Amino acid sequence: NITLSTLLYTGYNSEDIGFSTLQGDGSGPVVIINGGQDQSTILLGFEITGGNAEEIGGGILIENSSPTIDRNIIHHNHSGLCGGKGGGIAVVGTSYPFIFGNIIHNNDVTGDCDCECYFGGGIYVDNDSWPIVGGSMTLGNILYDNISDIGRELYRDHIDDTTDWTPIYAHHNYFDSCPPDLYSVYPTNGWDLEHCHTRDILGIGKGQIIIDEFYLYPNYPNPFNPITTIRIFLQNPMYLNISIYDIKGAVIYSDFKYFKDGLNEFKWNAKNHTSGMYFITIASQSILKTQKVLLVK
Repeated sequence: NITLSTLLYTGYNSEDIGFSTLQGDGSGPVVIINGGQDQSTILLGFEITGGNAEEIGGGILIENSSPTIDRNIIHHNHSGLCGGKGGGIAVVGTSYPFIFGNIIHNNDVTGDCDCECYFGGGIYVDNDSWPIVGGSMTLGNILYDNISDIGRELYRDHIDDTTDWTPIYAHHNYFDSCPPDLYSVYPTNGWDLEHCHTRDILGIGKGQIIIDEFYLYPNYPNPFNPITTIRIFLQNPMYLNISIYDIKGAVIYSDFKYFKDGLNEFKWNAKNHTSGMYFITIASQSILKTQKVLLVK
């Protein structure tokens, strides 16, 4: 499990995102995550474009894995030859990823065959997978101008009667219309679209990333012994709750602190704790962020 993050989220000038493009150059999916990774694997802040898959997953293919796909711009990727699935993102196998705060646009699932067999221009999910797509105002994905026969923005595959289906959690996502129509999201009873939004309320241009209340930067050093520095950048001053958990989920540290706007940092001294993986969680009233750290003595 690794974190792959751009300079945009480590304190450098936001213009550096221009150097953070993953370009597929038409040679298959741009990113493939298929090694059984869990949600602590993070893909954060990239422009992902130029993917070209013959069958499935033009931009990102997630198979039997459960990563966190966070605040990327996923656009102009293609999937399909004679049938296809998942122009932007395809989630297949036994996969439970988190898909938060991405802008997913102008991806397509098209091909040469004259059939209604092109599904999920934005995101495709097969019948064995269970992602979380969005979740709050700052975690919602923006989906627009994706192309496929059915489920242009979201498509969930199925093989059985879906009358009593449990829908996939997909709150606070942004579409051109809310609720989206059957051609945009299919099937409508396969997705829990509570609190969806229209894209025009954002007041931002196409391709911009949503700016959160605060950023939790990677701690340093990591691995560490026994002190590590944790940095947080805030848009505005506020109180934040800080919690640190061990690998078993037990809380070993908790505090409610006031932070000024701009860059803040504090140090954690783990001299009384054993070697291993720990999770640092920072939470405001509306969002929560987690950073994994490794103590090596």
